Amino acid sequence: MKHSELNLINTYVRTHPDAAARELERHPVDLATDLLQNLPLRQAQRLFEHLVPALAARLLQAIPDELSLTVLSSIDARKAVAILRCLSNSVRIGMLKNLPERRTVLYRFLLSYPEDTVGAWMIADTLMMPASINAADALARLTRADSELDSDALPVVNDAGQPIGLVSARRLLTAPADVGLGQLAISPCPTLPGRMKLSAALTHPLWTVHSTLVVLDRYRVAVGVLRHHDLRCALAQTERAPASSPSASTDTLSTVGPLYAECLVALLTLVASAPSAPAEPRL
Repeated sequence: MKHSELNLINTYVRTHPDAAARELERHPVDLATDLLQNLPLRQAQRLFEHLVPALAARLLQAIPDELSLTVLSSIDARKAVAILRCLSNSVRIGMLKNLPERRTVLYRFLLSYPEDTVGAWMIADTLMMPASINAADALARLTRADSELDSDALPVVNDAGQPIGLVSARRLLTAPADVGLGQLAISPCPTLPGRMKLSAALTHPLWTVHSTLVVLDRYRVAVGVLRHHDLRCALAQTERAPASSPSASTDTLSTVGPLYAECLVALLTLVASAPSAPAEPRL
């Protein structure tokens, strides 16, 4: 494939990843595999995050092991777990053993929750603020945090890990540096059980007031947070058919730029037979 052709696909995937994934789902696995290996890593990641999990799992086993492990260890944790659920038990165990330890622990924890429950789709590696620290310490932790978080709804927990309220980054910035978080936290803390069904969680009255809820385990310990947007996306994914119909995919493509769409469809048919260009750096 010529660099100009690959660059066009790369641009399309970057700007319309969902539509590109829908189109990729209509083609044979071997063709899709060839394309994924020619794309820069970031664009391959985008496609995996938007593909139907069942197909993503098949592609994950078809691409080289090094690439599959890199993708699994770098995409959104909830998307990765949805893909892992579609693998056989032996393959899943093998992949988990070869991932970075932090990701392995996180994925196993999320896998312990059934797919149709809140816990499977929460942000489990978010920042929990101890009530015993002060505002200055909390801001320092917030600055160093490399986990996903909602700066308007940071959970504050007691020594047992149970949530006592929420605090916002704005409140931390305006509070005296030596004031404890126990005094700054707004109570009560809005929570959901991790084992609650997604369908039941969607109608929870707390969503009328909050956009993020703290997720609890059976001991009422805070184990993550769930955003309303993520809940809706989770429901859409669990209810989605294993593969999109050709007509649905075509309708999607027609709305996102005919030039890119037509080129992607045409170029996909050439990937398997066209001479490969020298590999581009994977960014």
